[in-house]
Amino acid sequence: MTVYIDDRDENIKLPVRMLDEIEDAEDAVEAVQELVDRLTPEQKLSHTAIDIATLFAERAAALTAVVDTNSQDELLIDAALLHQVEETVKQAAGMVGEELENNGVDVDRKLPKTIILYVGDRTSFVAKIDPDVLTTDVDKVRVETDRFAITFKLEDLAADLNDLAADQDVYLQFKAEEVGDSETTAKPQMLLIATPKAAGNKADSGKLAVRLTMPEGGITNPITLSLSSEAGESQYQTMTLNDAATPSKFNPVTITMDSKTITSGAYTTETNEVDFTDIEGLSAEMQAAIKNLASKGVLVGTTATTFSPEETLTRGQIAILLSRVLGLYDERATTDYTDVTKANWYYVGAASCQKANLMSGVGGGRFNGDAVISKGEIIAAGGNVLMRYMDYETPANLELYLGRYSDDVPTWGRESIAVATQENIVVYRTDGQFLALSDMTRGDAAIVINRLFSRIW
Repeated sequence: MTVYIDDRDENIKLPVRMLDEIEDAEDAVEAVQELVDRLTPEQKLSHTAIDIATLFAERAAALTAVVDTNSQDELLIDAALLHQVEETVKQAAGMVGEELENNGVDVDRKLPKTIILYVGDRTSFVAKIDPDVLTTDVDKVRVETDRFAITFKLEDLAADLNDLAADQDVYLQFKAEEVGDSETTAKPQMLLIATPKAAGNKADSGKLAVRLTMPEGGITNPITLSLSSEAGESQYQTMTLNDAATPSKFNPVTITMDSKTITSGAYTTETNEVDFTDIEGLSAEMQAAIKNLASKGVLVGTTATTFSPEETLTRGQIAILLSRVLGLYDERATTDYTDVTKANWYYVGAASCQKANLMSGVGGGRFNGDAVISKGEIIAAGGNVLMRYMDYETPANLELYLGRYSDDVPTWGRESIAVATQENIVVYRTDGQFLALSDMTRGDAAIVINRLFSRIW
């Protein structure tokens, strides 16, 4: 099977079936080499293509480091377990990274070292994470069944794991279990699973849905839930949480819908196309961004039928958008901003952003949620998200990117705006100016947030 990803009016053809054959680092390099050979010279310079290539390389390296844990009812994830394949994945990640770089694909972000714990065709599992996993050199642990998976980024769990470190035999516990309804459609099966030997043809009745139970007291940062994509890539396919659309997107490497979440509940996939009567006539990218984010539950219209693309955005609205995109929208979060109360419609967004340090206040203990937010603030926030949550590096030569603008970029945002520019998060003006203090329309912001969303894995 070949998965096509549009980029610069061309297709990136991912050789996903080669991933089924990976057993060692040499196999992983061969798969990455095949991908690189399919890239055009233009795509090798496209940061969208580079991001997808990095995602593919991460998966290729991870498939060299699979631990079969199918016999365990409760999965204890500790340093001893990860040490079994830690050196294997480190070697593989280094080799596939070199393969990309040697073939002209300059990776913009850290290539994660991911270990796969395969639990077979189980319909449920309990994962107990020991704080000592933080002593390893592993970046992510992915617990994978034949139809769904949960990925833990260990750095994101550090705050919660460190709270447990003083207590012996206390773990961060997650439970995932399949639940079904009365539909007679067969459960989809993940196209790519941990090993080719595990590929089966199980097709139980009932629609695939997974109930996720977080640790008591919740978690600080999100984990990633992946569900089999029912029909491959679908433009308006989304994951739902307790029947409501939740931010999620199609992963072209694992052929899954992926959602970052901190919330317990029942998750499944649905088609959820949302349209507005006042976006016809906008650019194709702006229409696609608005409809995509609306279908995922990231943004809403100004009414049930209108989006109002020419209106401006407030700080409160951006707080909600950023926290939703990152899976950090936390109904339990509280804030000490003096001008934000629970009566404010953006309370949860402001509280979530303060908790996660996504946005700063305006001074004097205030958030000023009803104030119109400037373009510079939005772009800088997007760049900060890429650096903090996706390990993008600050460009060595800031002027290579900031020099694209004919006016000055504010000193306080130079690094983050350079990253956002490098990753094509910015909507450019025809006159070449950045205009950091200008307002940004809802339509332009939809493009920025949608481009940012595409980079969050």
